[in-house]
Amino acid sequence: RALSVPDVPNHPVMQSICDPARGGFQSTSGHIGNEGVINIAYVLRGENMFVDIIQAPDLFDHLCHVVFETIDAVMRTIRTWQNSPAPDHIVVCDCVINMLSPTAYRERLFRYEQMFADSFELFGIHTCNWTVDPYLDIIAEISDRINYLDMGPDSDLDKVHRLFPDLKPSVFYHPENVRNFSIEQITGEIDELCRRIGRGYILLSDLEAGTPDSHIRAVYDVAARF
Repeated sequence: RALSVPDVPNHPVMQSICDPARGGFQSTSGHIGNEGVINIAYVLRGENMFVDIIQAPDLFDHLCHVVFETIDAVMRTIRTWQNSPAPDHIVVCDCVINMLSPTAYRERLFRYEQMFADSFELFGIHTCNWTVDPYLDIIAEISDRINYLDMGPDSDLDKVHRLFPDLKPSVFYHPENVRNFSIEQITGEIDELCRRIGRGYILLSDLEAGTPDSHIRAVYDVAARF
């Protein structure tokens, strides 16, 4: 409960990035990747986080608020240092979202998604390679401010397009499939996935060592036809 937001601009970690005199970078191009509130809360509390949500929601809320304010301050400090004309943007990583019920997500976490959406010009949510269906109706409450949303291939893409008519969804294809399936299996699944996506993107992330180049090429060749 004593956890508080640090002095982000003067923190040694930030100075090691933004201050060349302290070992920081000369170049200010690119952007910083960051975790979402729920990911960092889990790192800090471990499995106790799930107990907190039920038995000590005030403690969980305090932790999440401190994490939100810290992420926001870090992103603002980086953007000020970069002095970039590009829009302010953030994609929050909710990799453990499917370990929360939709009720817990709405009551305990969604407020921070809304606050990020209010704080940045462009906002997105990374849900990892999970089925996003249980959370779609909740996220759709800020559909006009969602610029990026990814999900697993078993998600209801028709519903995604219906709730987010201007969004081009990003859909993961499992890396184990790319490595282990035959080219015929891969091309069939990618063709079917592209037809379901309609307009959007297929994500090949965390490809395993030993994945044949021909399998990666097969994914690209099919996707390029759409």
